[in-house]
Amino acid sequence: MDISNERISESSVESSGTESEEAANTPAPKPKSRMTADPGTAVLHGANLVWKDLCYEVPTPAKGLPCKREEVTYKRILNDLTGEIKPGEMMAILGPSGAGKTSFLNILARRVKATTDRKITGSIIVNGQKASHKYFKTIAGFVAQEDILMGSMTPWEALYFTAKLALGSGHSNEEIEEKVTSLLKNMGLFHVKDNYIGFIGKGSQASGIARGLSGGERKRVSVCVELIHNPLLLFLDEPTSGLDSYAAKTVITCMRELADKGRTMVCTIHQPSAELLKMFDKLLILGSGNTVYFGPTSEAPIYFESIGHPVPEFCNPGDHYLKVVQLGGKEKAEKDAVLGDIEEEGANLKDAIIDHTKMAEAFNKSVYGKAISDISADISKNKAPPNEEFTPVNFFVQLKLLVRRSVNNVIREPLLLRVRLIQTIIMSVFVGLIFLNLQNNQVVLVTNYLVVFLLLLILYLLVLMDPLPPFLLKEPYFGEKQVRAYIQL
Repeated sequence: MDISNERISESSVESSGTESEEAANTPAPKPKSRMTADPGTAVLHGANLVWKDLCYEVPTPAKGLPCKREEVTYKRILNDLTGEIKPGEMMAILGPSGAGKTSFLNILARRVKATTDRKITGSIIVNGQKASHKYFKTIAGFVAQEDILMGSMTPWEALYFTAKLALGSGHSNEEIEEKVTSLLKNMGLFHVKDNYIGFIGKGSQASGIARGLSGGERKRVSVCVELIHNPLLLFLDEPTSGLDSYAAKTVITCMRELADKGRTMVCTIHQPSAELLKMFDKLLILGSGNTVYFGPTSEAPIYFESIGHPVPEFCNPGDHYLKVVQLGGKEKAEKDAVLGDIEEEGANLKDAIIDHTKMAEAFNKSVYGKAISDISADISKNKAPPNEEFTPVNFFVQLKLLVRRSVNNVIREPLLLRVRLIQTIIMSVFVGLIFLNLQNNQVVLVTNYLVVFLLLLILYLLVLMDPLPPFLLKEPYFGEKQVRAYIQL
């Protein structure tokens, strides 16, 4: 971001001496930590994110019997990706289905770890330091494609619940309420703060709660939940999917405002309009895990024109890029003998581009490809290693918040509450019928005891199985909080 020089008037120069004396006598204000800063204001320092020679491989499905299986082969999902995004910039990841957009985003956000089955090579550097998975939990937020929200909660309650877990016991209720209020106002959600979020799909039918917020409002609530701890980096997986043009524009506009305040924003996007695409500073186009283009969004039409694919007049640039990449990925065996390989100098790139590999080679030989090859992933020795410590709130605070949320969930879901009431009434009737007209007979007494034992056993099993269906619906939400290390019960 460019910083313009300001002109100083003569009057300000004359009064500078007096102001400096007053400033010297005034105690300096206590610096505000990043975790306590208002999410609606600019962050104190940004995050410079660099990825260098990033590769990702997964094993292919084994064939044949276990005793006769051949050696495990790996399929490369991402191939030598390199790039850099600076504080205050917003980057869009574009590409056809299966190009590796979500895989790249998950690896970049440190949500996928290298294992014996998954091979990840390359470097991910944040502010000149190698960032571990634990450190990313404190500086980064991740908004999944599917909104992981509890429909029985309101936006206010969802943000307050997350704030109590994320900010810990070092903040008073008044401070947390002020933070939540400020965040809702900045994201344009204050007018729906007391509306139920609502369920969608199967969750709506199973709970009985009508859908509350619109798709765009739900997406903005998901963004707000991640902004509670004021992250320097924010990753979003297809935030505009399933939204109409107005809702999509609202979400991207909110993202643009967050980036202008100093955050680093990275998101995958599916079929963006020309208006939305202009809001992004940088564009990364993937094809079969290869970099087809990486650079300023405004210069993408120039690059595609240089390789023989100019953007037609009155055509959406995003659709044109996807069409070029999609067609370039198809095999054209009949042209292989004619086109040949790309040469070092003077190659006719317009004719040589027939698949994603050669599109990547063409990009690497372009001005933009040579620029990213110079990106350094060296570890800075002058900076101290990042602080990876995150202290969650104590056990009893977590338990109190979870119990309160569960009670509200049971009360607010009418279908679930109705089924439980009917179940309890039926069981009570059966137990009462056992002792109706009870005779003073040893045989009847033993039979009744056996029936009571059986009913108690069934009731015990029902109690055990009762929380299972609601938990299956809300398991993604609980799992996300565990990934963020907020809940450690």
